[in-house]
Amino acid sequence: MYKLKQNNAFSLFELTIVLAIIVIMTTFALSFSINNNEHHVIAEAHLLRTTIWHLQQQCRAENKNLALVFNEQENSYTTPNETHKLSAHVKFGTIQNVLGPPSSPKKRLKKTITFKNKTIKISPQGIAQAGTVYFVDDKKQLLYAITVPISGVSFIRMYRYRNKQWHVYT
Repeated sequence: MYKLKQNNAFSLFELTIVLAIIVIMTTFALSFSINNNEHHVIAEAHLLRTTIWHLQQQCRAENKNLALVFNEQENSYTTPNETHKLSAHVKFGTIQNVLGPPSSPKKRLKKTITFKNKTIKISPQGIAQAGTVYFVDDKKQLLYAITVPISGVSFIRMYRYRNKQWHVYT
């Protein structure tokens, strides 16, 4: 009688399947990592925009001046009520060779925070001092901006930098 030999090695088909699974899992992991960083930056930008808006309402309600102060070294900002530290994946910063400000990009961005004395002052009428703050992810691939333009009525815009252009983010 013939005895079948038991093979302890993997077949080419089995190796191909395992390799395909590894490639698929790596693709999903990288995709999740990029999207995860973008979610962190977007969340921080939304939170700052909401915080400024809230301070505007508080100034109107209490008929007094308030301020939001940025601490670039600590990646944080302080309001009269609290201090907020940015996520570990986000910091105040820009990407090299990007033109700004977002509404009329003409010059290379040099400052991360353009508000005078890194402070947003808000009047009892709710009018916020003009300026821009820029957010980047920890890999400096994503760039977002929160702007308060010069105007008689303050409004806050959020911009995203993509494909070498600024886009209003809603």
